[in-house]
Amino acid sequence: MIRLDDVTKTYHGVRSTVALRGIDLEIAEGEFLSIVGSSGCGKSTLLKIIGGLIAPTSGSRTISPHTKEGSFAFVFQDPILMRWRTARENVRLPLEIQGSVSQKEAGITSVFENLGLGGFENSYPSELSGGMQQRVGIARALISEPTTLLLDEPFASLDEITRERLNDELLQLWKSGATTVQNVVFVTHNIDEAVFLSDRVVILSGRPGEIQEVLTIDLPRERTAEIRYSEEFNSLRRKIRSMML
Repeated sequence: MIRLDDVTKTYHGVRSTVALRGIDLEIAEGEFLSIVGSSGCGKSTLLKIIGGLIAPTSGSRTISPHTKEGSFAFVFQDPILMRWRTARENVRLPLEIQGSVSQKEAGITSVFENLGLGGFENSYPSELSGGMQQRVGIARALISEPTTLLLDEPFASLDEITRERLNDELLQLWKSGATTVQNVVFVTHNIDEAVFLSDRVVILSGRPGEIQEVLTIDLPRERTAEIRYSEEFNSLRRKIRSMML
């Protein structure tokens, strides 16, 4: 469980900017939560506070006693792969930093297979498509065996078909039990993506970001492509869109 109570974040520079204000949010174990809102509303700031990368200016962040701070992993819009390292060497990097390569070397092969990267271990980033590069970025996050995976618009730069394919793969990977991930927190501008992936969607107002609503996505958990064309799906996306206008 991750809980935020009355969280506000202010950035101080030439002038002070209040990015978030009065955020109350609880993320349950085993939940897929998405955060949506207009550009500049504080989505990425909220994600970083949830993951413990930055501290709130006021308010509090608490995690359940059995959750360790090191059990959070981030995936960003740019996978930030080292161009001089192969895909496998990029994924191995966190293990090298931890000094645990020898104990977890077999895990690299497993995560490559789980993400459809088998056969591309020795490819360099320049030899991979955008979708494959993002898979490598996700693999690098998973190799440290996190319980909470935080993703900041990871598929924003991809074409629609590739994005939908990776949505499917991310859901299957999370539900399969093939990884240690229990919770997923996902930032996106794409309303369809948020509805398709999530158990709940947090809708932020414009700056300063405040929670307008936390919407439960009451759709069957088996999310097939056909569900995108259902009336229930479209009703949810219309509701979210109306709040973001």
